[in-house]
Amino acid sequence: MSHATDYLEKAQSSYEGARACLERRTFDSCVSRCYYAVFQGAIAALMQLTDFRPTGGEWSHKATQAEFNRRLVMRRKVFAGQIGRTLLTLIEWRHRADYSPASTGPQTARAGIALAEAFLSAVQNQLGGTHGSKNEPS
Repeated sequence: MSHATDYLEKAQSSYEGARACLERRTFDSCVSRCYYAVFQGAIAALMQLTDFRPTGGEWSHKATQAEFNRRLVMRRKVFAGQIGRTLLTLIEWRHRADYSPASTGPQTARAGIALAEAFLSAVQNQLGGTHGSKNEPS
């Protein structure tokens, strides 16, 4: 199994966790898991579709977002700009969910699920495969 596949499986697991959090109405955790699903999906895409590897082997949030957008959205146009903006949108929502005293509401959590699903579907389509059941991104 390639490391890209490992990260794609982590992304799918985070997405499944987000859906479970939504069902349990733990909306802050849902948004956090949505962000991690797309972060891990972006790593999988970078690993499989580019030669980018982080210095020191650690995937930072800032570098992953920047390189995903630079290499796969702007330069090679593998993904649409809307997909590229997903990382930024969800990290902002995650920061509010994790660090703000106000709780995330159900509308934001559902929007996070939709963004994560679209992102993971786009990544899986580009990587040439799907993982999971019919009610998960494919």
